Amino acid sequence: MGNPGNPLENAVFTLERISSGDGSESGDGTGGADGGDNVGEAGGDDGTSGTGESLKKTFTSDENGLVAVAYLQSGVEYRLTEVASPKAHQSLIEPLTIKVEGSGANNDYTVYVNGDTGNHAQGYYTVNQVFNPTVTDMPTITVKNKPYRFQAVKVDAVTNAQIAGAKFDLYRQRYDSSTGNPIPDYSPMNGFTDLVTNNEGVIPHINVDDLNPGSYYLRETEAPSGYLSLSGDVHFTIGAKGAITVEADTSGDMAVASQKEASDGATVFTLTIKDNPKKTLRILKKAQDDAVGELKGAEFALYAANQVENGKPKEGAEPVASGTTDEQGLLDFERLDSGVYYLFETKAPDGYNLINEPVVITVTSKAITAKQGNDNLIATKVKTKPIEVWQITLYNTPGSELPETGGTGTGVFYLIGALLMAGAGIALFRLRFRSSE
Repeated sequence: MGNPGNPLENAVFTLERISSGDGSESGDGTGGADGGDNVGEAGGDDGTSGTGESLKKTFTSDENGLVAVAYLQSGVEYRLTEVASPKAHQSLIEPLTIKVEGSGANNDYTVYVNGDTGNHAQGYYTVNQVFNPTVTDMPTITVKNKPYRFQAVKVDAVTNAQIAGAKFDLYRQRYDSSTGNPIPDYSPMNGFTDLVTNNEGVIPHINVDDLNPGSYYLRETEAPSGYLSLSGDVHFTIGAKGAITVEADTSGDMAVASQKEASDGATVFTLTIKDNPKKTLRILKKAQDDAVGELKGAEFALYAANQVENGKPKEGAEPVASGTTDEQGLLDFERLDSGVYYLFETKAPDGYNLINEPVVITVTSKAITAKQGNDNLIATKVKTKPIEVWQITLYNTPGSELPETGGTGTGVFYLIGALLMAGAGIALFRLRFRSSE
């Protein structure tokens, strides 16, 4: 058993007898890989020895790719399992069942692998039949380990375009001492901090040369410009055969694992990590009476939650963004970071009352939501590419607020009222005076 085309060292196999046969051997019984006893009687690399159907031996391929020269009994079934493959190569998908059939008298034997005398359809092994075997010329089973590569790539969650400039740290997995649950290690791995994606979105050092099979956590420490940071770590496992799987505690919209065949015949496993573009909040301003239509000239200011206290902006706080509705009654607050915001109307459209209660806006990687007091407002995704736009509609009631300071204002009304009251007093006095005369 070996691979003469491209020998691979350090592949580890077990060979186990799984059935009894007619007792004859397909050879002279003179050698294992090192010229020792046949596989039915002697030990393998791990020193296992004994007789009986439960016998299992372990062999490791040498620099020539040779695993073992095994003299197998005719009519006996053996199981060949690859338990460890050479670095950057996939091991056998499933064990091989090997059986030799033939007559020792005529020295005429046929090797069956998984019940067939030919090669594997997908090329995982080939069988070279020799019908009159000798010590120097005997049937050969060649196991072919396919090479593999893996990578982690950052993409736009909406367009799937590759993204440069995302920054990551990589942590090993450890287990919580109290719960037994897997968690990230205390500190990033040495040499795996500040991993910045290149123009193809590839995260450096997440590859077969730099990482051994195991479980890891990728943490985004800085999102690219215009994108939201991931809401949690990406927990993934690199299997012994190179396959990448995303663990269940990673949000489904955050990362996905896939594989494909490359032009050189290698299997490429890819961990695709998705960043959502920052979302846009759109305000549509309308009159309470829908028949009037959209309202221009409404002015708004948007504050982060930590800039607001008791429902009002803190003294000296500058809004994150501000603006005025246009002719269509629209105002966009673009590319908002994840978080909670307070939206204040600072000036109502002409002829309408100001909205006094702020609207609480919550931005996440999945959506924008809005609430005013105890009422949930309807936020609708009106655009998806290239940037998600979420729209809320706010209404003004008709009317004008009384001025509080300056101008004639309420003073005129108070003065007129006072004069009317004084006039009434004079008239009453005169009536009473005349009556007394």
